[in-house]
Amino acid sequence: MRRSIWFSIGVMTLCFIIMGSSLSYGQKPVLKVWLLRTFVSDANEVLERQIRDWAKEKNVELQIQYLTYADIGTKYVAAIEAAVVPDVGFLPEVGPARYHGMGQLLDISGLAKNVFKANGGLFEAAYPSVKFNGKIWAIPHFNMVGVWYVRKDILGKAGVKPPETWDEVITVAEKTTDPGKGFYGLGQTFNRSVDGDGTFMLLMRSFGASLTDKTGKKITFNSPETLAALKWATETFTKYKGEKRIQCPGAEGWTDPSNNEAWLKGSIGQTQNSASIYFALVKKKHPLEKDSLITRMPGGPAGAFSRMTLWHWGIFKKTKQSALAKDLVKYIMSPKNLREYTESATGQAAPVYNDIAKLPYWQQNENFKAVLENAKISVLPSDPGPMTAAAAEVYARHIYTDMCSRAIVAGLTPEEALAEATKRIEEIYATIK
Repeated sequence: MRRSIWFSIGVMTLCFIIMGSSLSYGQKPVLKVWLLRTFVSDANEVLERQIRDWAKEKNVELQIQYLTYADIGTKYVAAIEAAVVPDVGFLPEVGPARYHGMGQLLDISGLAKNVFKANGGLFEAAYPSVKFNGKIWAIPHFNMVGVWYVRKDILGKAGVKPPETWDEVITVAEKTTDPGKGFYGLGQTFNRSVDGDGTFMLLMRSFGASLTDKTGKKITFNSPETLAALKWATETFTKYKGEKRIQCPGAEGWTDPSNNEAWLKGSIGQTQNSASIYFALVKKKHPLEKDSLITRMPGGPAGAFSRMTLWHWGIFKKTKQSALAKDLVKYIMSPKNLREYTESATGQAAPVYNDIAKLPYWQQNENFKAVLENAKISVLPSDPGPMTAAAAEVYARHIYTDMCSRAIVAGLTPEEALAEATKRIEEIYATIK
């Protein structure tokens, strides 16, 4: 009796094993992909279609999750802490340095070499974003470059030209602001946002300031040049107020969609953004399309700079589907698909590869030409130093914009806000090597 019972249990166990094997056999492999939902819906759709076309061809089941500008950094960190990272992730500008510093990314040097070659070579200025210790840890997709917008109709009526310097930005704003009509000559936030962080970074660079020296080891943030940039940013709110106000009301608390919305409402005459505003104007056939001009970023004593906001493909080290993950990135980054994505983005996907920069697409109008010009003067947030994990952490924690807000909203003097921010930076560099 006992023998028959154990025999029956053995048979049942074997059946379960066989059944389990038969259920798993032939099942599709699963690939988890995290994407950014940009403001350019056409490009989002093209990218998702490309990914789904690949999955259909490879018989892969996709699990796609979309992130936003507001939550992408926090969600990646939370996923890393919970050990539930995706297989393939669309990484923000400081993502490769930050997540490589956490030991999370897969070395994809071989794949990167092939992708870079296929697209005519990566811009030299972009390498510090993805190359650490002689290896490549992510592959840039495009540069969501910062550009300067002006209302050329309003400037024309005021008899002023598009600004070439930050001082001229103020002059243009003073001469075009008309509160009675709900119009303000400037709408530029320095609140926590991609737009705010990026604008202050390039403002700082144009005044000759930097986070560190070229080695990345010596912190140079607390300087007269940084203070000058901070005073320029804060005084657009604190000096010009009441009847003299030039900044759009509420701009001190804006997030990334805010200046897009203000521009489409016709409330502001100058702002820094990616080409997403232009996309919205074109997509909606907005009456302001013909009056909206993209220009080169204004400059300061040290020159003119634009923000190199790279978006990258990274593969997480914990993936069990590394071969499929690499194949997907290779597919997305093929010359055909990269060109299709670029040309669907209405200027937002500025080039970071030589062949993409040569496309006739960039010569079709003055706004696209200006996007290309800004791409060529764009710099990483760590410039002139290397993009280290510490530099990435400073940027990711919004220390620049927190500093501005402390002076604009909390009432600190620029000197006090700078000292406070410097202390935070020093603490990060003391902790993250």
